[in-house]
Amino acid sequence: METDCTDARDQPMATMLSMIAAVFTLGYMAPWMVAAARGKSDHMTVFWLNLLLGWTVVGWIVALAKAAGPHGQTGDPTPGRPGEGEGPASTSPTAGHTDRA
Repeated sequence: METDCTDARDQPMATMLSMIAAVFTLGYMAPWMVAAARGKSDHMTVFWLNLLLGWTVVGWIVALAKAAGPHGQTGDPTPGRPGEGEGPASTSPTAGHTDRA
């Protein structure tokens, strides 16, 4: 079983503040709310993008797309296991070997 290591974080204060801001701005800050609620590590990037460029509509859509996009990968979830994301493929003991029956 393989697990994904993402940059998702639990940020209850940012989520609460973003929800309040989205309500008081009649949805203008909704992209920030989505990013904070999803636990995006770059939710402050979405905040600034939305605050400064959201009025252009295109900026608001870009901020929403960034907020709703996939979480970033943080690396190999199981460091130290040979042949799984560490170094070149040739370091694996079975690199270049194929079994044919």
